Amino acid sequence: MDKKIQESFNRIFAKQNGSFYDLNRLNGMPDIKASFQQVLTVCEDYIKELLAQYENPPKVYIAFIDNPLLGAAVGKEGEEYFIGLYNGSIMILQGLFGRMLCSPKVLPLLGDVSKEEAQKINNPYIINAVVLFDTIHNYPEHERFPKDEDRRDGVILLSHLAMQFLALHELGHIVRGHIDYRLNNGQSTPHEDSTIHMVKIGGQSGLLSQGMEFDADFFATHNGMAFYSNSFKGLELPLDGRMRVMGLWVFAVCSLFRVFGLIPNDAVQLDDYSHPPVGMRMYVLLSTYANRLQEESEIFFGKRLSKEEISKYIKNCLLDVETGFREIGDDEETLETGFNSFNFDAQHLSHSHKVMKSFNNIRPEIEVFMLKSINS
Repeated sequence: MDKKIQESFNRIFAKQNGSFYDLNRLNGMPDIKASFQQVLTVCEDYIKELLAQYENPPKVYIAFIDNPLLGAAVGKEGEEYFIGLYNGSIMILQGLFGRMLCSPKVLPLLGDVSKEEAQKINNPYIINAVVLFDTIHNYPEHERFPKDEDRRDGVILLSHLAMQFLALHELGHIVRGHIDYRLNNGQSTPHEDSTIHMVKIGGQSGLLSQGMEFDADFFATHNGMAFYSNSFKGLELPLDGRMRVMGLWVFAVCSLFRVFGLIPNDAVQLDDYSHPPVGMRMYVLLSTYANRLQEESEIFFGKRLSKEEISKYIKNCLLDVETGFREIGDDEETLETGFNSFNFDAQHLSHSHKVMKSFNNIRPEIEVFMLKSINS
């Protein structure tokens, strides 16, 4: 990447999110470098494909920034936008999916599970690469990867799908006008968003920020599932085969959120946070996914599915995610805050409506900064 672009990444992200991460630092580890480069290529190619659908698309650069956490950030300098993927993300996600697919019980129809053997670890909720490496150093058995080649490929695919969602979420902030609206109204510096992490900012600013997060999730969900579906459109697959393949997208994205845990937050303080609670975002994400399938199940699966069939399908996908976490973790108290936390109380459900109502009230002002589609 051009040195001037690297300097822009540093000016935008270094203080809060992390400095530009030069992949040449991985020259002594060719396999790891190739893995990082592959993630960038996958994300870059789809961003270019998406931006081609808009009038006068801006220049958007994407690179890794040196941050050991799971997440990403977006910023702007001049007329150019920058998406920074935390370099810890790919290591954490490959570690997570690698441990999961070592168990014969996780996605059992993928590859030859007879070659695999499960092994629990103390904590499946590792969202810091430094902690992950320290854990592996102290407990080498935690560094697990499937033995079956197809399942090893599955780890890479799931990691790429989750990383692509992170990138698309940040692109959503650009395309949907969030970055320019906030900068134009002096409501944030260009580098405040970081995908998932909740920060207390207070009042109406919190509600607006949460609305933007939901909006960016909608963008990433619609475009992510469409892109993935198109990638296997030419394959002759039966209905159950198509459903299993699309289920991998759900598995990857829900695991990305699920690794943060789904502990319900204090409803009284929900207005003050920059991001909605993870469990609430998963609920909205899956509702978006279900609505899209109801409208276009023939496109995705080659057959019209009923609302009940789609609901059962998504529930089975979520059960696969929960199986993945139960198979790699032995912290029952933490694991029990997973699937059960989808039973939101009325306060949490009313909060999501409150957020979207507040966001919709200001949407006309935000739409001024949205990119215009060439099809509109």
